[in-house]
Amino acid sequence: MKTKSFKKLAKFIHRNEGVSLIAIMALLVIMSVMGGVFSSVMGTWKVSAPTNINSSKAGYLAETAAMFALQDARYRFYGGSFNYGTRAVPYAVSSTSTEEASYWFERPDDPAHTYLDDDDTTNADDDVVDDDIDDGDSADDVNGDGYSDLYTIIATGKVKRAGATVAKRQIKIKATIEDSTIAGPAPGVHTDGGIEGTGPPNNAHLDMDNPDSGANVTYGDGTDNVTSGSETGPPPLVYRPAQPLDENVFKALAEDQGHYYSGNFSASNNYPNGSYYYSGSVPNVTYVVGNLTINGNMEIYGVYWINGNTTVFNGNYRINGIIICEGDLTMNGGGSLSPNMDGGIIQYGATSTLTGNGLPVDIDINETYFEDLNNTLPIVTVVSSQEAVSAN
Repeated sequence: MKTKSFKKLAKFIHRNEGVSLIAIMALLVIMSVMGGVFSSVMGTWKVSAPTNINSSKAGYLAETAAMFALQDARYRFYGGSFNYGTRAVPYAVSSTSTEEASYWFERPDDPAHTYLDDDDTTNADDDVVDDDIDDGDSADDVNGDGYSDLYTIIATGKVKRAGATVAKRQIKIKATIEDSTIAGPAPGVHTDGGIEGTGPPNNAHLDMDNPDSGANVTYGDGTDNVTSGSETGPPPLVYRPAQPLDENVFKALAEDQGHYYSGNFSASNNYPNGSYYYSGSVPNVTYVVGNLTINGNMEIYGVYWINGNTTVFNGNYRINGIIICEGDLTMNGGGSLSPNMDGGIIQYGATSTLTGNGLPVDIDINETYFEDLNNTLPIVTVVSSQEAVSAN
């Protein structure tokens, strides 16, 4: 049966000699068309693929620049080595022969400001868009002076080849940047742990006073043994738990000021400059990875973030500033210098103990020091973020 079928097929092909040729020609035509289409597609891909890759890379660079701009504003805006940059000379986050990530800030238009208004469309350093135009949005007016407080961040990413920019992407961020005067730690002693006085003999105790408010609390022998006054006031002197603070802000400021210590640190008399202030109303900030030691017969100044487990201050000393610590703090009293502290304390750790050991240990709360510290700690709030194109 199969043999007969094959014979019939052979006779059919033999009688129709042109059929196989037509099929072959049709197949060749189809293959030629497909080849042309494939060549066209490949040619377009060869042009568009690098363009898309470079554009994506420029976008990632712009995002990186935006991240760094917000981070710098958070860590260094008040008192640090902060650089606004300009459209003509943006601050470079990264710059090589093949790529660049940079940003610049445009400060809000406000007649009360002493600096040149950056966000003025007639200013050569702006992006020719007035982002502070009065749109009736009261949220833009953080300090309530009737003017917008919006800062504009232009973050740029560029991909370069042979000195020419082949791809550029930009991100525009509108943000408010304000100090944390209201939100920052209140003047006093903040603690997650216990407060311990030494008690008798010789009337030894730990005494806290706020000269501005008249508040007082005294601790005798044992933990949290209040022998007079009140922690909570009114007004309060002691806050539990301690208010969280961003440690990285203090690290950045200490590095900018040259006050960063990677191990234990023993302060010298009048360290660092005989004043609570580094410049203007910006406090001296010292960051110590290990423990801070203060020997007797000396005074030190500024804000100290101490990352060590145990900190001991020996007798006849005065701290003119604020101690922020992550472990036990022992203050040995005695001597002619009184009070032993003019400032305040912020202590973290549920098992940490603040110990006043001596005859007596006196802590006076300095409200001005806390206010100026809070003025140095910025609050950055992003209002909007979008991709943009500027003149730069």
